[in-house]
Amino acid sequence: MLEITEGRSRTGDGLQAIVRFEDEPKTGSTGRGQRWAALDGLRALAVGIVVARHFGLHSNGGFAGVDVFFVISGFLITSLLLDERQKTGTVSFRNFWARRALRLFPALVVAIAFALLMSLAVNASLRHQTVAAVPAVLLYVGNWWTALGHAHSLGLLSSFWSLAVEEQFYVLWPILAIVWLARTPHRARAACILGILSIADCVWSIVASHILNVGYVYYRSDTHAMGLLAGSALALFLSSKSAMELTKRASVVLRILGVASVITILGITVGVRFNDETVQQLAVIAATLASSVLVLQLVLVPSGMLSRIFKHPICTWFGRRSYGIYLYNYAITVVLLQHDRHHDLHRLLLTGLGLIAIVVITAASYRWVEQPFLRRKGRFTPDRGIEPDPARV
Repeated sequence: MLEITEGRSRTGDGLQAIVRFEDEPKTGSTGRGQRWAALDGLRALAVGIVVARHFGLHSNGGFAGVDVFFVISGFLITSLLLDERQKTGTVSFRNFWARRALRLFPALVVAIAFALLMSLAVNASLRHQTVAAVPAVLLYVGNWWTALGHAHSLGLLSSFWSLAVEEQFYVLWPILAIVWLARTPHRARAACILGILSIADCVWSIVASHILNVGYVYYRSDTHAMGLLAGSALALFLSSKSAMELTKRASVVLRILGVASVITILGITVGVRFNDETVQQLAVIAATLASSVLVLQLVLVPSGMLSRIFKHPICTWFGRRSYGIYLYNYAITVVLLQHDRHHDLHRLLLTGLGLIAIVVITAASYRWVEQPFLRRKGRFTPDRGIEPDPARV
């Protein structure tokens, strides 16, 4: 039975919507209590691909890194929703959205202020685009702003389009997922349905690329949701009994597929040239599939070679700061490399300076902007005695 009621929060500070589940058996686990540190390392790979593109080290737009992020986000957010339901029998939408706001919004506001400051060093047209895009970015509709304009319509905030896609997912998916899962207690079946929806979105993106402008298709939420859907399907699958059976029977296969997935992502990053719309959409689909397999392998085979690599302290350090790196890197690279007439040595020095600036600024943001607000998330967790793990959120 599904019961949606109005109740008071445990802190007594207001009304919140609570969804109660009573039919679904309490079986399966998505890995509660685990950090999934390897996923931090995978974030480092994803943001590294994006930064490398912005510095001109490859030419495909860095989209493969974005798609890795989408899969990870879908997986982690759905896992958190399932964990809260498993622990308490309820999911508080108010608390979920409060945690999302504390995790994302403070750093976003500071990054926007930083981009506006950096815009003083670029031409008037780019500065105007940056200023005009601020409302769209703050409202998390920057992807539609870009889709209806052109690839640089957000100015120095251009890379923020993907944040809008994720935020729209965070707003809609908890409501749809909780109501749906309350009526569909079989997690493996629900995972299959979401997987089919992800495939359907892949097909729709290819069809739409022949009907609409390719940029319009790439930035739209409905044609670039396959990664979020695939990640959510993984979380559902891993919370079912089928996941344990797969681990026992196919751990060796998963290790091989994990290595193949890394090679695929890197191959797409450096080897694909977008000579038409279909190639671009097929590359996005391939990156999403490879990312999904890689997340599955890292979670199910935590002792494998790839897991050990991605758990390396250097990888996890950058992975935990990947949000800040993503926020700040584009404005820095544009300002440093805006006059692309430098000889190779000069460009190399500017690239090195830019990377140092990104690391320093991101580390400062993580310590003095992100962490203070992350510590406040404990007020909005099912068990207020347990501070939420930044690696998982």
